[in-house]
Amino acid sequence: MHRADIQLKKLETWVNKKGFLLIKGKQKHIIDQIFMDKKIIFLSTRQKPINQLFSFLHEAGHLLIRIDNKKFVKEFPTLSSLEDKEGIKKPLRYYAEEVYEEQVAWKNGEKIAEELKIPLDVNAYYKYASRFLLQYMAMATCDRKWLIK
Repeated sequence: MHRADIQLKKLETWVNKKGFLLIKGKQKHIIDQIFMDKKIIFLSTRQKPINQLFSFLHEAGHLLIRIDNKKFVKEFPTLSSLEDKEGIKKPLRYYAEEVYEEQVAWKNGEKIAEELKIPLDVNAYYKYASRFLLQYMAMATCDRKWLIK
């Protein structure tokens, strides 16, 4: 068993204790994401085991942010009230909170690794995270009229 696979199993046990199910697969429709309402975390196995671990830590980081809904609503008021609403114009604060949540989820992933004594190459973890954080920022700014030109 690959070293990262052992750590993935340790993290899976942790999310199971929180009442969540991990579903892994190579299918194209499986992307790394968490569904709080269904208590499911999806993890793509199309990537290297170490990147799976990084992504899984990130999704577990979202679990810590959202497991206490009252705290989530207080910390992310605009995001929490508008994220399920389609077809409406969302204010700048919504996108700022969305990017901030992603940053916090990556930081939480690092804390979870520390708590579970999962060895983590912090430089490699944040190098991997940076690619996604930049994508989140780009998506938040795409076609927005408020962009500074």
